[in-house]
Amino acid sequence: MSRMYKLKASLLRRADRPTIDLSQLESISPPASEAELIGRWRADAPCVVSICMLTYNHAPYLRKALDGILGQQTDFGFEILIHDDASTDGTQDIIREYQLRYPTVIKPILQTENQWSQGVNPSITYNYPRANAEFVTWCEGDDMWTDPLKLALQVDGLRRHPSINLSFHQAVLVHYGQKCVKPYLIGDYADSDRIVSFHEAIYRPQGLIPTASCMVRWSVKQKLAEFMKTRGYIRGGDVFLQMFGAMGDGALYHAKPMSIYRFQTRHSLTRGMRDEIEKLANHQAAVIRAYLEINRETGGSLSRELKTLIFQRILWLFNREPVPPQIIRSLNLDALMREFLKIKRAIHRKAVELNESPRNHVIYGCGSGCTMIMKKIDQAKVSCIVDRDGKWIGEEIFEKPIVSADEIAKFPDCNLIVSTLAPDKRAIERLAARHGVKPERIHYFFDDLVEAIDMDLLSREAHDLPYDFSGQRPPGWWPRNETRTVSSTTC
Repeated sequence: MSRMYKLKASLLRRADRPTIDLSQLESISPPASEAELIGRWRADAPCVVSICMLTYNHAPYLRKALDGILGQQTDFGFEILIHDDASTDGTQDIIREYQLRYPTVIKPILQTENQWSQGVNPSITYNYPRANAEFVTWCEGDDMWTDPLKLALQVDGLRRHPSINLSFHQAVLVHYGQKCVKPYLIGDYADSDRIVSFHEAIYRPQGLIPTASCMVRWSVKQKLAEFMKTRGYIRGGDVFLQMFGAMGDGALYHAKPMSIYRFQTRHSLTRGMRDEIEKLANHQAAVIRAYLEINRETGGSLSRELKTLIFQRILWLFNREPVPPQIIRSLNLDALMREFLKIKRAIHRKAVELNESPRNHVIYGCGSGCTMIMKKIDQAKVSCIVDRDGKWIGEEIFEKPIVSADEIAKFPDCNLIVSTLAPDKRAIERLAARHGVKPERIHYFFDDLVEAIDMDLLSREAHDLPYDFSGQRPPGWWPRNETRTVSSTTC
């Protein structure tokens, strides 16, 4: 197993997460016939939601995925747009079986030649052009919906909040890459429904927002499709879906697990990136390139936010697992590597300054930023680590206790080192003041490092690369002067 997937488990000694009883979530049964299903729908709402599904060798999971959709209790219509990429395990037989039962609801495209391996993005080329309902949502063939009211709740929520364009909810992650990991909750942004800000949606402080939980208005799907169509190097669009969906007034969050995310199933993109560092490096570089292009298209209005996201991706690219020199050369990652080395030197300087301080430290935030800081500073001078969200209290990182924010009061003379990349400074300053920590003792560790990201330099590395590939999927970050040709693919 790759070192980066062992790292957090080895550094963070934690009790098992609360067990999720999957049997309570897998109880949706579809109606016996299409007539019964359509009979529930109002005549004035024949198709309100387009559901996009990609399948490839998903036979072990597909029936539950389709049952979870067809079992939705709505008074409005929906369609299931399936693209199967030439599966060889019986997936297409299952799709044909279900289409015979629900012939106008299930709308499949069944390939005889695999499109993804030829550089074609099936979502952009086949599914998004026909997803034309008022709302669009997703469920891949190896995921599943587990609440029969999911669609009704999300449609009702978006209609009650006309300025909101994205809705999402909690999900349960089932880890197929590490069978010893018990199913656990993801997308847990609060204990009750609320509006999640744009910054929360893009920085994802509570972790992954599951794609199978997302619903957007048609206009967001269209923006995503147009963005990705001319950027065939992008392998996955979930982060851009959530960014475009949350722009403006944020996203509507439902505090209820209504889907299952099967992580690292055999043929999934995440399993491929786990097993091949070149795929992972190419993915991170492609996302960074896309962020640079968004920065250009928005006239720099999101430069601070995008710098933060690029900083994060650079660390994910180089800090978790060494990237071999031959991959750096082949993907032309030299500029990104230079930024990473600049970041490493700056982190070292900051660590030296903190080590020379006569005071001990309290670290605010127990995520990857905390781990990076702990590896560089004198750990003997760290009194404790504050969990801003309260989820890891009582556990340890490098044998240092993770405590609640109220524990800061016990260390008023310590430096408060903020390890999060996008901190809410006003909230932190109020917290520090409440517990007697003076403003000059608050250190936003990564602030100036993020600001130092050279967007212009990185943009120049990619400015003359081809853009329009009509849905083709070339690599994400190329040598500037190398000519690439992409052959067209037809069905």
